[in-house]
Amino acid sequence: MKNLQIRSQTFLVLIVSMGIAAVSLAIATGLLVPSPSGQAIAQPQSSNMTTTTQPVMPASSNKTFHIFSADVEGLNETAAEIPGDIYSLPLIVVDRGDNVTVYNYNTEEVEIEAGAAGVERHSFTIDAQPYRVDIDVAPGKSGNATFTADQEGIFPYYCKYHLPTMTGQLVVLPPSPASQPATM
Repeated sequence: MKNLQIRSQTFLVLIVSMGIAAVSLAIATGLLVPSPSGQAIAQPQSSNMTTTTQPVMPASSNKTFHIFSADVEGLNETAAEIPGDIYSLPLIVVDRGDNVTVYNYNTEEVEIEAGAAGVERHSFTIDAQPYRVDIDVAPGKSGNATFTADQEGIFPYYCKYHLPTMTGQLVVLPPSPASQPATM
């Protein structure tokens, strides 16, 4: 029963991640465009349709993400033989050229008594070229890193202390049309 619950939760995280990636891809390919209100709207694909456009301010090229350590509710780590730690944000989507800042928060309680069992560190680690990020934090602490997303692709991130459950993906898309300079 617990194994089924873990698989169901993992499947749900996967489905949500895929949905976010699909919307991001639709925006990147022009199937969806940002409206002035900030919501995505469908882009007409028929050549015989007339559309009016409004100038859209370029999106900020500075992207900030706050990631917290979290636990899978109800998971018996001993029985499952895997850690119950996960990231609050398993998917980060940015455009190539964005300046990305990641804040990593370790929400574990600070060890109060000497000799108390298990001080849990957490990290946010990307070791795929060209990105080298390692934010390693003690319980109750946070750290951050800033880098430029200068290569498109999908890059895994993980906690080096809690594999295989504490993982995520950095998705770097081609620059969005809104961030491109206007041509005359």
